[in-house]
Amino acid sequence: QLDAAHKWHDEIRAIEGEQGPLSRFGTAALLVKEAHGDRQKIDAARKLIKDLKNDYLDLPRLSLLSATIFELEGQYQQAIREYSKALEIGDTQARTLSRLLELLIQRREFAKAEAELVRYELKTPLTPHLARLGAEVWLGMRDKQSAAAALRRAETAAPLPSRDYRDYVWLARLHQAAGDNARAETLLRTSIDLAGHTPNTWLALIEHLARTNQGEQASKELDRMRKTLPKDRQALAVARAYEAMLKPDEAAEAYQAALQATPDDTAVLAAAADFQRRADRPAEARRLYERLLNPALAAAADLTVKARRHLAVLVAERGDSASRAAALALLAENSKALGDTVADERVRLFIHSRDEQQLQTALQKFQASAQRLLPTPDERLLLAQMYELANEVGQARTLLAEVVDQQPANPQYLARFARVLIKAGERDDARRIIARLEMLEPTGERVRSVKSALATVKTTAP
Repeated sequence: QLDAAHKWHDEIRAIEGEQGPLSRFGTAALLVKEAHGDRQKIDAARKLIKDLKNDYLDLPRLSLLSATIFELEGQYQQAIREYSKALEIGDTQARTLSRLLELLIQRREFAKAEAELVRYELKTPLTPHLARLGAEVWLGMRDKQSAAAALRRAETAAPLPSRDYRDYVWLARLHQAAGDNARAETLLRTSIDLAGHTPNTWLALIEHLARTNQGEQASKELDRMRKTLPKDRQALAVARAYEAMLKPDEAAEAYQAALQATPDDTAVLAAAADFQRRADRPAEARRLYERLLNPALAAAADLTVKARRHLAVLVAERGDSASRAAALALLAENSKALGDTVADERVRLFIHSRDEQQLQTALQKFQASAQRLLPTPDERLLLAQMYELANEVGQARTLLAEVVDQQPANPQYLARFARVLIKAGERDDARRIIARLEMLEPTGERVRSVKSALATVKTTAP
């Protein structure tokens, strides 16, 4: 396609000359396409865009090209501004709004995303893809007043009846968020009728039943799943079901059984490693990630990239210089495969923060990165640890409070928050969080560990 673009560009230049507006725009577009991090090409493209804006009216295509440049540079807030401007001055392409919404959703700027959607809807109907994004925006906002509009968008995105079970699972999520658990359950059961041979349908229903305090019914569905799923899909599905039901001990046994049944299955290894990490069992998680990264297993790139990233964090948490070097080497392997990514850069900053001399610089850079692109919940946990290392416990407390507010039923986040509250001397708040954790994992080792930490503080406090 790039060769064809050059051919068309040559034809345009032959018609209107080197200084024609379309000719210059084509040159800029090709420079951006071929830049691959080449600063000279990006700067040359930006100068051409600036000159075109001075010589002619500001056109949507110029803003779109500017947005592309900002994305290449990782300046996502500026890219958002340019995409928004393109739509404001006349662009009606669905892909423009789609990319804008994706960036806003990543940054959790749901109110801005909703405003862009409303403006667009006044001009043209939403495509199914945009309607789906619009429903995801509402999921982020959780604005009860907008629930009806979100569900209407969802019906446009995934009209029923559908032959695709994933439509039912997705719609169920929306009804869960709207508080209509009965409708959500009906949709999930329909998805099983359509694709009972697929673990994801069963897991979605079991998780829904567990979250709506229907533990006994969830256990019954687990039994049904065992009888229905093909034998080769059962072991991992059972482990994931126990984890969804917040039964960590049973989940650990089930993951172990799945690993024994298929020790070289990279999907099982990845799932088991992720479970152990989420369960705050770092030694076991490290062992499984290291096995997953064995070249002899030839795991898929999407698994190995994430595994190196998670393993780098676990290794760096040991704190010594050799561990930091080993963690950075893991990220270097990711760079060879994918180039530099925001996710790896944030892990790299976390690793540097384990060195006292680099802590403040790493913390400032992480904060700057967070301003450009909102961190994921797991990245916020890393940032909270960095605040703790810098003796900024108040900042860590605020950050974790936000994470727990957004994911109130996540045991890992609750346990981390409780520990920070204990460190901050807020014992009553720590007890409340521990009580919530105990409701989720009444017999888990994580509860016992946090309770012990609180008791130790009470005993040693003056």
